[in-house]
Amino acid sequence: MTEAVVLIGFKSSGKSTYGAMLAKSQGWRFADLDRLLEQVHASDHGAVLPAHRIFRDFGSAYFAELEERALAAFVGRSTDEAQAGVGLAVLATTGATPFRSVNLALLRRLGPLVLIDTPREIIRQRWFAGRLPAFVDPGDPEASFNRLYEERAPLYIAAADEVVPTANRRDEEVIADIQAIARRARAKAKAPE
Repeated sequence: MTEAVVLIGFKSSGKSTYGAMLAKSQGWRFADLDRLLEQVHASDHGAVLPAHRIFRDFGSAYFAELEERALAAFVGRSTDEAQAGVGLAVLATTGATPFRSVNLALLRRLGPLVLIDTPREIIRQRWFAGRLPAFVDPGDPEASFNRLYEERAPLYIAAADEVVPTANRRDEEVIADIQAIARRARAKAKAPE
């Protein structure tokens, strides 16, 4: 059963933006894993912190643990909701979500993993336009970006079931591609074996 369309890709590739737009246009539910893990942290500590502060203040291991817990809870809810006929969800993951095997297994239970393939230079510009991501070395952000991009780009391709390019495309075209992927996945899930 397909319970969600899962958007993966680099931070600032557009996962949350496209996910929210798609969900709104189709009347589907939308979830951003950053917000979900913030809720888990708030429940544990009684303090609301944005994801980047959680990563910076508590470290990558704690962030990964929160991410896994939030993802497992989301998968459980989505399965229950799908069985109740609530309908499809769109999940925007964090940049590193598909790199942990436990997370990848959970994501695959939801539905197709769609890589939002935004050009390298656009991602770089977005990272450097505001607050640097917490995982970027502030002492040499350019080298840090280049290293992270080279490490992660092939991992996203390996994890993705489908790739949706964003270069020189309107938002509506990107959304239409993701919607078509969701339709195919649902039709395949419903087809008799």
